[in-house]
Amino acid sequence: MLNSVFMIFFFFVYVLDYYRVKYLNMKQHIFIINEKNLASSYGVGTYINEYIKCLRRFDLEIHLVTLFCDEELYNLYENEFVDYINIPTTILKNTKYYHQSVCAIIKLYYAKIEKPLFHLNFHQNIFFVKYIKDYFNDAIILYTIHYSCWSLQLNSDVNLFKSILSKYNSNGNLSELEHRVILEFEKEKELFNKVDRIICLSNETYEILKSEYLISPTKINLILMGLKIHTLRF
Repeated sequence: MLNSVFMIFFFFVYVLDYYRVKYLNMKQHIFIINEKNLASSYGVGTYINEYIKCLRRFDLEIHLVTLFCDEELYNLYENEFVDYINIPTTILKNTKYYHQSVCAIIKLYYAKIEKPLFHLNFHQNIFFVKYIKDYFNDAIILYTIHYSCWSLQLNSDVNLFKSILSKYNSNGNLSELEHRVILEFEKEKELFNKVDRIICLSNETYEILKSEYLISPTKINLILMGLKIHTLRF
């Protein structure tokens, strides 16, 4: 389970400090992007629940946006701490037009907010990045890596992944599987380069981001899952 104390530490030291919120008299709006069909996979649902518990301790406007819901129409409701925005699955499915529509709905209800933070959790959210910036030009986009597509295809074999990248970079002949791995790698690299901050949940992912995806360490924050409170050093 994600350690709430460490998430609080991260939020203030790395998020609010990094964004240097200009309007200190205004509440920070945070839109956490979830997907119904994938939320229970890879621990994403637990991660988001713990994250929200942490954020509730502060004077923030928290919005949980869940995509691909079963409702026929989009639905907005709120409780004491969180605003919920449920977006149904449509014939657009997981396309750029679907994600553009989601951004348009959010803009419709939150047109006047300043410097919103969008927290993405799925690699499919790559379509979101462009439209978030189109509809909220001062938005900050944060992305947590819960899994990589290549790890699913290669059973998390890091050495095999690196060998495929090496073959690709030397213009070697690729198999059908290797082509799929490279395609997913390029999509993920594009996403990582477009977001403002990246959260890694393991040392291995952190090192791969630096060595293979060539992402600057200054853009990455490492937050280990299951970290015990007594191991923290402030």
